[in-house]
Amino acid sequence: LVWECLLPSYGLTKMVVRLDNVTGFDVSTRTDPATGKDKSGSKKVTIITVEMNTAPDFFLGTPIPRQNTQWKRTQDFTGGFATNVLCHRVEFDTVLLTKPLNQLRIS
Repeated sequence: LVWECLLPSYGLTKMVVRLDNVTGFDVSTRTDPATGKDKSGSKKVTIITVEMNTAPDFFLGTPIPRQNTQWKRTQDFTGGFATNVLCHRVEFDTVLLTKPLNQLRIS
């Protein structure tokens, strides 16, 4: 599993979780309690929760025009959170994940 993020203080970053380190995985949906809707107007938010037995690997990226990004291993850029808390939770607009999750379910 890979989380890629553009962080203001670091630039392009990614965390890589090796599948053999995953001890739990859950996908759920909920209605946004603040608005009853998510940012796209959908009434649902999809939550992916991943539990691991070890911290992910961390990388900083250097984009190169018309080529693949160059990635270099680095220290935990989350202030130690991702290293010390081995249960990660990410929320998405449900609309963004409908097609990929359906493909995963039929495979």
